[in-house]
Amino acid sequence: MSSQLARSRQVIFRWLRGVRGRLVATYLLAAAILAAAGVALFTLTLSRGLRANVDAALQARASSLAADLVAGNVELVDPPPRITAAGRAAKDAQAFTAIYAAGGHMVDAQPPILPGAPVPADQVRTPPLVTTIRTARYGGESFRILVQPVARSDGIWLVVAGESLGAADEAGTQVRQALFIAVPILLALLGIGAFLLSGAALKPVDRMSADAQNLGEHDPAGRITEPATRDSLNHLAQAFNALLDRLHNSLDRQRSLIADAGHELRTPLAVLQTELETAVRPTRSRADLVDSINHARLEVTRLTALAEDLLLLAQADSGHPIVRRQLTDVTELLDDVARAYYDRAATGGLTMRTEVPLTLIADLDPTALRRILDNLLGNSLRHTPAGGAVSLHAGIETISPGQSPGGTQLVLRVGDTGPGFPPAFLPHAFDRFTRADQGRGRSAASAGSGLGLAIVEALVHAHAGGITATNPPGGGALVELRLPLTAEEAEPRTRMRQP
Repeated sequence: MSSQLARSRQVIFRWLRGVRGRLVATYLLAAAILAAAGVALFTLTLSRGLRANVDAALQARASSLAADLVAGNVELVDPPPRITAAGRAAKDAQAFTAIYAAGGHMVDAQPPILPGAPVPADQVRTPPLVTTIRTARYGGESFRILVQPVARSDGIWLVVAGESLGAADEAGTQVRQALFIAVPILLALLGIGAFLLSGAALKPVDRMSADAQNLGEHDPAGRITEPATRDSLNHLAQAFNALLDRLHNSLDRQRSLIADAGHELRTPLAVLQTELETAVRPTRSRADLVDSINHARLEVTRLTALAEDLLLLAQADSGHPIVRRQLTDVTELLDDVARAYYDRAATGGLTMRTEVPLTLIADLDPTALRRILDNLLGNSLRHTPAGGAVSLHAGIETISPGQSPGGTQLVLRVGDTGPGFPPAFLPHAFDRFTRADQGRGRSAASAGSGLGLAIVEALVHAHAGGITATNPPGGGALVELRLPLTAEEAEPRTRMRQP
């Protein structure tokens, strides 16, 4: 028996700790507090109302008797008759009237009253100038007694009217007893209603919980049911489904990254394996051995670069810093980059044109900026046919505060006159392992890993900047990046070198 009680208590406590239990308990507690306050206010108002009715009746009787007294229509009986408590009728115990002459003695009482003065002796000796009303014990009961002064030629007379509060108190007691029975019943009904309503209100939550439990990792279309109502539960379901979309997209990107990384690693590893097998053949010559070692070294270099690229992107995804800012002479850095690419452009039959600020010192990562430019300029040189041109433009622009990002920006534009980006590639230009080599006129053999633009975007975002890739109306490809900075505007200069 005790174990069953313990289990029952555990079930009740567990239910009360739940959302539904807390809702019902909170609702009942609030209802009980409001009911108690309502009962107290109602009984107080009822008591005051009943006493106000008694006072009004006393005032009417006293005023009528005073008017008759002034008009001489009252037959006085001096001394007035008195009766004992045992001989008094029950109906006579509810109300009475009495008249006191100017001398302070009672000259009339209707009906006959009990022994004892209903008015204090000091009030009789010194009549009040205004009407007074009070609650007093008289004849063993609680009475409301009104004393009204009446001015006559021989002095101040007193008209006294009294009424028992027994009926009013009895009515209040009956009302309180009825409320003490009705309120618990009402609270019980409210508790049942709260239990049913909370169950109906939380039913969508139970449905969403069941849907969430049935979701699988490999179910990309898995969703939770969104309630048809436009309320917080609907917003919660929408937010949860949006989270599921992001998780599915993240898983898809992760799977794609693993598959693409495996594909990228497979080719150099296969080449490396082939070269090593060639190197260990007994019939290989010294020249074959040197050639195999050189090819293996190139593949190891390629694998190392791919691993470093993947590591950098992983650090960017995890929120680790991938840039180290320092005060950098941007003009000097751009000049160094331009000089490095002039000869390469000339070798390919291309024109290299640069336009850079005269002076610019900025707080950024010079190594990251150099890597960005190497990637963009290298892409342009690879994809621009002979006779074309590659341009590097750098400038300072001030953006209005209403635009994002606002303030002073370093704007770098790398463009070429090649075939441009394929239209289908542009929305995914900065995705990982995406290439535009077919549209840009290169074969898969000369293609990169597909991580270049993704790394450029990660480095730009690490500088709190933005980057876009477009095909200008005049043809070719253009990549523009903007890095926020604080610097004085500088006059640009243009340097061109023909191949």
